[in-house]
Amino acid sequence: MRQVTKQQRLALRHAQVSWSEQVEDPRDERGRRHAHQGLLALLVVGFACGRAGLNQIEELSQDLGVRTRRKLKLPRAVSDSTLWRLLQRQSVAGLRETLRGWVLALLERGAYEPMLPLGVVSFDGKEPRRNKVSVCGCPRSCPSM
Repeated sequence: MRQVTKQQRLALRHAQVSWSEQVEDPRDERGRRHAHQGLLALLVVGFACGRAGLNQIEELSQDLGVRTRRKLKLPRAVSDSTLWRLLQRQSVAGLRETLRGWVLALLERGAYEPMLPLGVVSFDGKEPRRNKVSVCGCPRSCPSM
């Protein structure tokens, strides 16, 4: 098990997201052990902290303290298969609105610098080329690059 780092604790502190009313729980009523929004918040925090897979997010949920789990409404650690089943069934309706509201709230508070890397944009897992400067200080078209 990996320890929860300072960055992860900071992200978990900001994990209380005001979810859009359009975000619906796709799971059956029977057998729900974890709060829907808590699971989504755990996924957001896990990916924001650099956890690349669901098994690493499962490890993160095992490392969480009781207070943090209570805040996320997760009574115990979450398995990667639970996260997988949720992601399989989860509709994207309302997620864009939730993200937009969360980012706007962070920008209004001025808390965006340590949490949001604003120099890179990613689309569908692909990172567009950044404006790089060569060693001599010329733009990308410089022959020294």
